[in-house]
Amino acid sequence: MKKKLGFCILSLSIFLFGGFTGFNNVIGGHSKTTVVSAEWIEPNSVEELISKSDLIVVGKVKDPKATIQPFEEQEQLLYSLYDLDIKVTLKGDTSLKNIPLINYGGVNENGEKIVWEEITQPSKNNLYLMFLDKITDENVKDERFGKYRPLNGPAGTFSITAKDKNLLKKLVNAGTLEVNDILNEELELTIEHVNLNIQKDIINKGLKKIATLSKEDK
Repeated sequence: MKKKLGFCILSLSIFLFGGFTGFNNVIGGHSKTTVVSAEWIEPNSVEELISKSDLIVVGKVKDPKATIQPFEEQEQLLYSLYDLDIKVTLKGDTSLKNIPLINYGGVNENGEKIVWEEITQPSKNNLYLMFLDKITDENVKDERFGKYRPLNGPAGTFSITAKDKNLLKKLVNAGTLEVNDILNEELELTIEHVNLNIQKDIINKGLKKIATLSKEDK
């Protein structure tokens, strides 16, 4: 059963998406799984996404260590908290090696799993390109403040893949890398749900072009 929600996000600086469009309950491994859909604000160009990003990095996450639910009355609006190990910084503070990352979705206190449609859920055995926004809005009075999140929802996280699986495994398990360590390899950007034009543009440009554009924006 799919239920439409008449909910509108008023503060775009806090949420960065247009609003809920509905949710669908699915019985699975948890007591209940709720799939949430939303209307996302899409950047006009790759250059705009890069310009608005506080950090653009290649990195990997560890297992989620906590769940953040900012609003008691909105059980579907929650985040998983990760440690993000940064391999390469394409834009932003290069001294950062590990940062707190929040991502839409998780398991709430009732054991209900919340999955956000179109949002990439990072896993610890993969490498990602991430366009990140640091939450510094003074209106945010909860645990989200000071943490990073993918910018513009589904436009913020891309998996990095390679035909050579041993190469990818090596990069995932490596420590800090130099930019050329990834740009000199045959790596591709992928995403599970490609529904936005900005996603297609980023995938088509590829990692090398994104790195060049990010450097020009510094």
